Amino acid sequence: MGFVAKAAPKGSATVEVALRGFYSSEDGESLIACLDGFSKTILDMIPPERRPRESQVEHLVASIRKDGKATVYVNELTMTAKFRAKRAVAAGQPVGKDEVADIKEIELGGVELSKDAALVVILSVGWRKGVYFDFTPIAPEVASPREIDQKILLAELFTYLVFQDRFRISDEQWTELFRQGWFPFIGLTQDQLRSILTHASLKAPIDPLLDEMVDDARKHAARLRELVANHAYLVEHKETLTRGLQHFESGDYLSSATMLYPRIEGVLRQRKAEIIPGKATQETLALAAISDPTNSRHSLSLLLPQKFRRFRKSCG
Repeated sequence: MGFVAKAAPKGSATVEVALRGFYSSEDGESLIACLDGFSKTILDMIPPERRPRESQVEHLVASIRKDGKATVYVNELTMTAKFRAKRAVAAGQPVGKDEVADIKEIELGGVELSKDAALVVILSVGWRKGVYFDFTPIAPEVASPREIDQKILLAELFTYLVFQDRFRISDEQWTELFRQGWFPFIGLTQDQLRSILTHASLKAPIDPLLDEMVDDARKHAARLRELVANHAYLVEHKETLTRGLQHFESGDYLSSATMLYPRIEGVLRQRKAEIIPGKATQETLALAAISDPTNSRHSLSLLLPQKFRRFRKSCG
């Protein structure tokens, strides 16, 4: 059970089958072929009077057991995300993409899916579609329970669909970003990120975009003060960080950098002392910035920790 991984001619004795995979709108015909397969194997099993049209499927979750029976949810589940915000938010307040720092978990309205059952998930985010399948729990001879927690898995899928632009950065773009000393930091807006990546693709100077980013940062100075005052790692540095922010707002960038850069290193040293034993070096400080000792960050973190490590080395 799965999808043919590679085309095979008629009469072939063997064929490669993919038991697990993920396709999104970026994958074009591979996504369509996969979705068509689920129309035949899942949707066509629903009585005609209740079968939804493909264009009407906002989301689909199917749990397929070893006996061949399945439970299928089509547009029925309430998905609730747990995420890190870039600022303080109140209950009921709308949150846009530019205010999300990381998506941690997604719950399926209290529905818990068996790790011993195959799983199919179809998600929609705006005009984008994504489909994930995992038949390994019921595959003949090689069956094994699904190891990843479903909340983390859904968070990974949803994060990729919402923020595809961060995960589809080409090797050529990364090379150009590092050459110019740039990184897609989480504080950048989606529009700013698109502009940076466009310039990187064209190998055009990115620094001319700084003026716009500086103006945008000034507009959000109040949020930065609030973050400093309430963040566990920053509150004890409040006076210095606030003063540095004041210099930034007044246009005195030299004084701002003189105050902020040593303080940033101080925060990294504090973090390093808590999670990494031994002497503090530039390497261990950089490692402290991306370490996740509690394993609370999934593999598609918007912070792009492994890329940041490469960025740190390239700028060292």
